[in-house]
Amino acid sequence: QRFAETMVTVPELAKTVFQCESQVKQTVQQLAAEGVLRLYPVKKDVYVWMTDTACAAWKMVQQTLNTFHQNNPYKYGMRLEDIHRTCFKKMKINVFTKLIETFIMEKKIKCVDNGTESRMALAEFDIVRDETFMWMYDAILQRICAAKYDFVRVSEEDFKRETTLKNDKQNRFSEELKGDVLLVLIHEGKAIMLTEDIVAYVPYIKDACRIISQLLEQQKTVTIIQLKEVFQTSRKNIKLLLSYTDGIQLTMCSGAQSEWQTYLK
Repeated sequence: QRFAETMVTVPELAKTVFQCESQVKQTVQQLAAEGVLRLYPVKKDVYVWMTDTACAAWKMVQQTLNTFHQNNPYKYGMRLEDIHRTCFKKMKINVFTKLIETFIMEKKIKCVDNGTESRMALAEFDIVRDETFMWMYDAILQRICAAKYDFVRVSEEDFKRETTLKNDKQNRFSEELKGDVLLVLIHEGKAIMLTEDIVAYVPYIKDACRIISQLLEQQKTVTIIQLKEVFQTSRKNIKLLLSYTDGIQLTMCSGAQSEWQTYLK
């Protein structure tokens, strides 16, 4: 019970009860078989927890996530660090991570990777796609589609809906809603962040990669000037596009600052 907030390793437990480690290990294994204790292997150590404490911990996580989902219906879930700080702030990070992995394995929670970060949600949770959500979803999607290769800077976009209602929630929370919906589009593979603030439509990026690849099959290099003509956009946007193709190892700078060639492995 002394280690209810942190868990304890077998060697630490042996020191606490003033018994030899092998004897404590044997007792721990027996109690685990009886369901009194739960064991959590972390690298070379095995952490021990009372089953009652583990059950109480799950109820705390469940309640925390339930509250989060109710207050944030458009977010995939809580950040891992927020769960740690809220529920297990005294627990070592590696032990906490093992506990979360156990919850995932038991299908109590799920990890959703939205492309920029991982979030934890209750297994049964799904994004609430109500009228407000779908309005913002369609607005962002239409904007990045219309932009084509004139990539969109998210912070400069104002998606507020015109309304005659006072204290309209859509207007008051549009910035937060914009970020939440954008992460959904990223997770669905419809949008991609080229920088922390610049977003593009994934099908256009895929088309661009195909076109650049075809050009490099026909000629040794491509230039920024050439690609500006092909994609009808600015030098700045072409450099963003080439930064992306460099990152996926499709292209690489040939030495001259304005020429790119096929990536050499």
